[in-house]
Amino acid sequence: MSNVRGYAQRIELSAPVARVWRALHDPVDLNVWLGSGAAVQPQVGGSYDVVLSGQVPRQGHIDVFEPERRLRVIYLTPPSMAPEKGTIIDDYLISEQPGGSLLTLMADGIPESPAWDHYFLALRRQTAVAMSRLSVLVSKSSG
Repeated sequence: MSNVRGYAQRIELSAPVARVWRALHDPVDLNVWLGSGAAVQPQVGGSYDVVLSGQVPRQGHIDVFEPERRLRVIYLTPPSMAPEKGTIIDDYLISEQPGGSLLTLMADGIPESPAWDHYFLALRRQTAVAMSRLSVLVSKSSG
């Protein structure tokens, strides 16, 4: 069994929890901040597919769907990558804070093998860019 790696990102958003929640699963919003071709069935067991920043295809299913609180997505191995044991996940946690919301993304399960280095770095880089776009999107629409 190979080792896995992950990363975490937190962002304070000047938008209410309800607005941030909608941005996490609404295909129109996802196409603005996360990537392109978003197709989502917002429910436990539903699909969650997007091309992150137009570069990194991600196809998954929703494992946890707790409105305005938590969204966890389990992803399939990208077709361009060698299959390895493990489960790639994104776990979004939302909480209310003064002046808006706090969104934490915990990503995990990416194989630690050198063959996956490029994919891992692309995910981290593109996710950071996407979170900045999310901040702009929800701030504009809540102000």
